This record gives sequence, C-alpha cells and structure tokens, in this order.
Amino acid sequence: MGAFQSQPQPSCSCDLSLVIFSSKQLEALLEAKFEATGKGLHEKINSAAGLSEPLKRKLRRVATIRNKLVHEPGFDAIPDRDKFVSSSPHRFHQCVGIVLTCSTLLCDRRQKIRDFNEAKEELTAIAKARGIDTKDTVCNIQ
Repeated sequence: MGAFQSQPQPSCSCDLSLVIFSSKQLEALLEAKFEATGKGLHEKINSAAGLSEPLKRKLRRVATIRNKLVHEPGFDAIPDRDKFVSSSPHRFHQCVGIVLTCSTLLCDRRQKIRDFNEAKEELTAIAKARGIDTKDTVCNIQ
C-alpha cells in the first residue's frame, strides 16, 4: 500500500463500505507509520511497532468486524455502529501525530544513549591501549 494520507470520514450509509474504508485507512496507517507487515489486517496490527496491547485489541475489532461482514452469512450490520465510527481509523489517525512524536523522541533518546555508550566504550578502549587508568578520572561515568 502507499503512504498513509488521512481521509475525511465518509458519509456511508452502508456498513460494509464504512468497514472497508476503515480497514484500508488502518492498513495504510500501520504500514506507513508503524512499520507493519503481513498479509491481512490482523497480521499488520500484530506486527505494528510501538502499539500497546490494549490499543491493538481495539484495532483488531475493525478487522474482526470487516471479516464477519464480508464472510459470515447473516452478519449484515456493524454492532454498535456509533461506537465503531468513534473508534475507527479515521478517528484513530488524529492520535497518530502524538504517538509518532512520542515514539520519535523516545527513539532519538535511545539512539543518543547508544551513541554515548559506544563513544564511551571506544574512549575507554583507547585509554586502556595507551595505559591510561580511567577509574580515577573526572570523566569516568559509571
């Protein structure tokens, strides 16, 4: 799928159209912003990086309802449609900016810590190779 671009909520009177639209939005979002992979929506939700289990459960609801509407005879409407609309991907994308900002900051912080630790190890190795005792230095960081 292509890059995620938020779409306005469709004015769907048909539940199947709404669920398919929501599923497409969610798949694109998961692939573009959360590095999700997999054949179906359930697999993509499971593989999405940085999503909590409670959030994944809520998102799986979209996939489950979609599968039931498409495949189960007699399942012809979204149960609690208002709740579905309020929690669907076209609402979920509004939270993505916050999640991405937080995860970017966290990733940046983790990378800086890794870079710092690598530099510290490299300096310690250089000092050791030159016979410098780093235990009593001002820059010794434990």
